[in-house]
Amino acid sequence: MSGPTVEIVTPAHNEAEYLERCVERLSELAASMPSQVRITVVDSGSTDDTWQVAQTLAERYGITAIRVDLPGRGRAIRAAWSASDADVLAYTDVDLSGDVTALPMMVDLVGSGAADVVIGSRLLEGARVRRRWSRSVMSHTYSQIVQWLAAPPVLDLQCGLKVIDARVAREVLHHVDNEDWFFDTELLLAAWQSGHRLVEVPLEWSERVRTTVRYPSTIVEDLSGLIRLEVQQVGRRLTGGSRNLRVDPAPLGRVAAHEAVQTVAVALICLPGGVGSGAARSGPLRAVVGGVAVAAALRSLTAPGRRGAVPLGDLVQLLAALGWASLVRRVRWLPVLLRFATGSARVASSAVWSVPEPTGRLSPPHPVGRRVSTRRA
Repeated sequence: MSGPTVEIVTPAHNEAEYLERCVERLSELAASMPSQVRITVVDSGSTDDTWQVAQTLAERYGITAIRVDLPGRGRAIRAAWSASDADVLAYTDVDLSGDVTALPMMVDLVGSGAADVVIGSRLLEGARVRRRWSRSVMSHTYSQIVQWLAAPPVLDLQCGLKVIDARVAREVLHHVDNEDWFFDTELLLAAWQSGHRLVEVPLEWSERVRTTVRYPSTIVEDLSGLIRLEVQQVGRRLTGGSRNLRVDPAPLGRVAAHEAVQTVAVALICLPGGVGSGAARSGPLRAVVGGVAVAAALRSLTAPGRRGAVPLGDLVQLLAALGWASLVRRVRWLPVLLRFATGSARVASSAVWSVPEPTGRLSPPHPVGRRVSTRRA
């Protein structure tokens, strides 16, 4: 067989019901790939029959089964990747919600040197997603929180289908502290900040009904993890501990321009003098400006690949400004001040995370319809 050696890891916590179907599907896929592909199942602290099933499947399909005592997706992935000698590492959720037929292309991108990390995306234009609306809203909201803080070059940081160069994995795993669901976000941000090339590809995603995710604890874990990373990143910038101290003006300029436009829109909505003197003229103009701004925010929701925009946050603040201007007759400068303050905070946060853009972009021969960011170490 030609090509790099590949190891596909699937973490499993109380997944006895799905495990055999997953291993069977991955084995079929591995047989069709030109590379030498190994499959590893990691039982992370299961209390059902997952470990027994994994051992049986290891004998039947010739795969590797590993057991770690404590639960946690990140802990399971770390255990398998740290012990692997493969050239390319991957992982997929055991339920195969993400279409694993994308794996050969993702592996090829990493193996050919066109990318250091390739992630499947449910949020990128071209993705075909079937999942509950509540989980879609949570994914979009989380993505936009991360975009607000750091403006990274990828949208879907938590999708359960990723491929990474093994050398990059060994480097960045030392900078990843989380052992559970926030592991993905921390891994990608660490790879990005280390100067590695990230590629995001749209996926076909079909969600299963049952899930082992506990949403309240996961939300708390993700938000506290982001706060921790923000504090650490500020500390690195202040002490000179960041590898990439130079602020890149390109993405930061997009963020600053977006925030400036949104602040002006709020000012035009709230301040009577900004849209005409006199209530008779300012009322209709305010409504027009507000309508256009809200429409632009809604449009951004349907085109999430526009780095710099945070449409959900924009929409909330624009609607709040419209309501304030309509209901409150005094202190109309307050929404403008708040919008300016949040915009300034976002620009400052993005500056803390900003790293140099690559000097050139690679154009790997794969279907268009994805967002690509190439970064050189």
